Amino acid sequence: MDEYLTVKEDSLAEIVIDRSRFIAVLKHIETEEQAAQFLALKRSEHYNARHNVYAYRLSDGEARFSDDGEPHSTAGKPVMDVISGAGLYDVMIVVTRYFGGILLGTGGLVRAYSSSAQKAVGAANIVRMTECAFMSINCEYPYLEPLRSFLQGENCSIGNIEYSNSVKLNFSVENCRKDYLIDRITDAFSGRITVNVEKTEFSAI
Repeated sequence: MDEYLTVKEDSLAEIVIDRSRFIAVLKHIETEEQAAQFLALKRSEHYNARHNVYAYRLSDGEARFSDDGEPHSTAGKPVMDVISGAGLYDVMIVVTRYFGGILLGTGGLVRAYSSSAQKAVGAANIVRMTECAFMSINCEYPYLEPLRSFLQGENCSIGNIEYSNSVKLNFSVENCRKDYLIDRITDAFSGRITVNVEKTEFSAI
């Protein structure tokens, strides 16, 4: 997977159906441990709620959901379907239900949990994460401006510039363009410039 969608900030939504209150919170997570911690937090905050339904999907392929006492496949799966339908990874949705005394039926529960999860997704700031190569170039001062201009022309993201006896220019580019860019720099500067690949990781661009 070269890229995926996620969120960076929590979003919250609340709906009331036949006196039952559904509170959905969407959160960015990256590990199963973080998912467990967030669920424990929500259960602690809503200790007197009837249900704390959850679903999460990680970029490493791990995915889990729970009906938390609701009838089978009426709660956790609909929430997971919302996450999958939005194409989100590294996210978790917890939907807390305060029972209002009126049974909603299986169809009503599916609609309620889906609607609350969809509303939380709709309130979220969704970002695209792309696998990027973070690179650097050490060069003499006369090369700095030509290099900076060249990298800008190649739609690279230029980071900090470190000044000492020489200059270290840090930049990043989509990982799929890394080899192409190294070849272009080598050609453009007649092999006098060496590119160092510092790391590869997902980043919002």
